[in-house]
Amino acid sequence: MNILVWVPNYSLGGGSRLFIKLINTMIANPRVDTIELIMLQKSFDEIKNKVSNDKIKIYVVPQRKTSWIDKGGRIYSIPGTGLLKRVLRESYERKYEKEKKNRILDVFKKSRCDIIYCFWPHSQKFIKARVPIVCTLHDTIVFEFPELGGAYFTNVEKNIIKEWLINSTKVI
Repeated sequence: MNILVWVPNYSLGGGSRLFIKLINTMIANPRVDTIELIMLQKSFDEIKNKVSNDKIKIYVVPQRKTSWIDKGGRIYSIPGTGLLKRVLRESYERKYEKEKKNRILDVFKKSRCDIIYCFWPHSQKFIKARVPIVCTLHDTIVFEFPELGGAYFTNVEKNIIKEWLINSTKVI
């Protein structure tokens, strides 16, 4: 069996320990021929020395660079430029998200996997693929304590998770 493990989010705490143990357990399974990982650059930097095996192939999705546009406020303190800066930031974010989605779709097409396993789908829109997709929903804190993220964020996350629940082959 060939498994593509898609890691759109990565927690440096318990999530990272779980992920490392999970990948190493998959590698040890004699029924698993190859594991392909697709992850953001910062996630790869965190795990690169913790999982290595000739069964693993890693695809890295470039990280969105932060810049002056990500900081709040006006452009060079010029009055009236706050809205322009926000519009530019949103445009920049949409462009990055589109490039990231295209990179993920390229890997989905190139991969010879039998199944795609999404380790942490939170805040990541579902992307359809030619093979079954399964996922693990780890974190329900945003729903248990909606005041942490606010109503808008909680509703966005609720809609994303709903999309995963409807479109995934199974939810583990």
